[in-house]
Amino acid sequence: MADTRVPVTILTGFLGSGKTTLLNHILRSPDHGLRFAIIENEFGEVGVDEKLISAAAAGKSEGAPDVTRIKEEVIEVMNGCICCTVRGDLVEALKRLHGKVKLFDAVLIETTGMADPAPVAQTFFVDDDISGKYRLDGIITVVDAAHVEQHLDEEKPEGAENESIEQIAFADRIILNKCDLVGKSSATKTASDEHCRDVVGSTNGECVEAADASVVEEALGKLEGRIRSINPQAPIIRAQFSQVDPQKLINLSAFEVDRVLEMDPEFLSMDPGAHVHDDTVSSVSWSFPGMELNVSKL
Repeated sequence: MADTRVPVTILTGFLGSGKTTLLNHILRSPDHGLRFAIIENEFGEVGVDEKLISAAAAGKSEGAPDVTRIKEEVIEVMNGCICCTVRGDLVEALKRLHGKVKLFDAVLIETTGMADPAPVAQTFFVDDDISGKYRLDGIITVVDAAHVEQHLDEEKPEGAENESIEQIAFADRIILNKCDLVGKSSATKTASDEHCRDVVGSTNGECVEAADASVVEEALGKLEGRIRSINPQAPIIRAQFSQVDPQKLINLSAFEVDRVLEMDPEFLSMDPGAHVHDDTVSSVSWSFPGMELNVSKL
């Protein structure tokens, strides 16, 4: 008997990895012919990504000017992470959305960069209402190839999890994004002063660009090895500007609860409220009515 539940894909990844760029790429793609409902989680009080996504959802497919995309359903869950403080809002959004899902082929959930995907995934197994209407299709983690090691090595405050590690560990597909930046010097002087250590290395304390493609390939190979030491199962897809064929990410039936339970036996019984965020990361927002920015021209 066919599973008639609505498939859900979770897009996660640390801050600045390229999640929203990937989501927009999926929405603009003329190849898959699918329609999506989107749940966008914002860490701050003022939504930013939702405006970027809405512009893509309502626009025309790139490379196919004669095909106009049907508007997607975009729901914001703001002022906290859906992995903990506003997970109840996620459940309510999913229940409210289900009456409309006959118009859509799947639900895409973009988490904040600070989210642990495990409690979000748990929602689709421990809530009977949700598990009867939705199935978790897969968790896609976007990784910033140029900076991920910096995040993996970061020492977190006591009790706080390293979100980058958790995001990689629970992934069903890993997009190694920004591969074109690996081995290149920092883009700004500030970044160079704070983090003058390319994936490739440096000479006399100065950042240097990669000598040739073989050096970059070696650096990417080492990085992939480190990622596989955290998650040996998930395929790694290299990308630039989050350009990945959507058919490699959607409707894969990739999430396997048995594999997750082998890795984390308490997956189904964990308390979502026990997740502790790094308090050194915060959000400040300003809103100027009447001065909206045309993000398409940035």
